[in-house]
Amino acid sequence: MRFDYYSATIEDDPITVLKTLSKLGDQTLTKRCDQLAKAYRYETGWEVIHPETGTACKVFAAPGKRPFAFASSDATDSFADAVRDVWPTRHLVTRMDPCQDFYDERARAKIRRLMWSVARERNMSYQVIRSPLDKTKGQTTYLGSPTSDYRMRLYDKGWERFSSVQARLGRANVNPAAVTFAAHDGTLIRPGDWIRAELQARPQGEEARRAAAVATPEQAWGFTDWTHELARRAFSLDLERAYIRLRKLSKDDEALRWMVRQYRGPLQRLAEQLGGWDCVGLTLSEICKGLDDEKKGSQGRF
Repeated sequence: MRFDYYSATIEDDPITVLKTLSKLGDQTLTKRCDQLAKAYRYETGWEVIHPETGTACKVFAAPGKRPFAFASSDATDSFADAVRDVWPTRHLVTRMDPCQDFYDERARAKIRRLMWSVARERNMSYQVIRSPLDKTKGQTTYLGSPTSDYRMRLYDKGWERFSSVQARLGRANVNPAAVTFAAHDGTLIRPGDWIRAELQARPQGEEARRAAAVATPEQAWGFTDWTHELARRAFSLDLERAYIRLRKLSKDDEALRWMVRQYRGPLQRLAEQLGGWDCVGLTLSEICKGLDDEKKGSQGRF
């Protein structure tokens, strides 16, 4: 099992992030993609390119925001490894897509039955998309709505890859019966036999995103009750249920987070001047006490 998509915000400056991730490709080929960055609500963007495999990752930046980076498809493994190696505790996962490949078309019917069973039991959205006239278009089964934090899809990876070959060589020049793809172990696979089960996981909240940053692809299936149960039945994964949802913040928590966002710079400078965050806490305590004394003094004058 592996990741087919991985995106995260990174607690570092954009130049350092870009310089580090540029090593995944050829730095001379890195190009700007500001227009795409703006679609993600960032101002500037860079596309890191490998001379042989194409796009290695993309990095976006904007004032006041953590840099955002992501990779997809075959580039995902190298990207995720790099991010986890360099920023193991300083990146927050916004999306991760763990996937499992099957090289037998019979897997489609088995897993689809399980998806339908879960959909009925939990009253979830279930949809099958296929082309009745062209089997080379493949078919995709969805469990969960497009806006859900967690959504599963089962699709014909072989026919998807076949479409890429057609687009490159021309439809008339490619015979489906003559095309095979190499599996990870070197086995040759026909397009119709390559099935992929994939989970789109979008953790919400800082605590959940930090927990996701250390989760394996297998563990990501344990983030919800229904994905945990489906993975156990479909992939025979013996997983522990992973509870990563962020607790609801109290009004005091929200007020404190607002204060830190507003005055993060002065607080950090104060910590540097005083020798640590413990001293900041003591200083804030003294300020609160002083304000209380001032309030009592003013009340005594009337």
